[in-house]
Amino acid sequence: MILILLSLAGCALYAIILTFFYSYNNRVEYYNNMHNAWEQLYNKDATMFYYINDYKNYIQKIANLNFLIVGRYHSLCFALKTLTPFVALKSNSHKIEGMLEDIGMGQNRIIEENDIVKIKMKSFSDSEQTKILDYINTAPIKIENMFKEIKKLLEK
Repeated sequence: MILILLSLAGCALYAIILTFFYSYNNRVEYYNNMHNAWEQLYNKDATMFYYINDYKNYIQKIANLNFLIVGRYHSLCFALKTLTPFVALKSNSHKIEGMLEDIGMGQNRIIEENDIVKIKMKSFSDSEQTKILDYINTAPIKIENMFKEIKKLLEK
């Protein structure tokens, strides 16, 4: 996993969290190219962290960000849990899109990979933040009820 922290405009922190879905050589080249594109676009240095192995440190870094670019489902979960504004790269499965639909946020925070260097930081609207907090509070109950229903079906 790569966590790229970008300090832009002297104060805003952006981050990109992407997991490896290319071969090692291709993914390093891909992320280096993305990193270089961001630096060129914003004319700012970017710090790239290739490995963070401490959960608390990882969550704290995400919680302290002003904006996050997520490329995988679990990164989205961390962004939601910490209320860190984000955009998500269109995924190869429906998990990210599905979660945003479940929350009621729609697809306006989904971007294509080619658009990553064009994005602008976008805070959560009051409506989005309310939906996220509602989802965080109600999802565990809904999930528990879903498993109870599955159990009932299996016991028949």
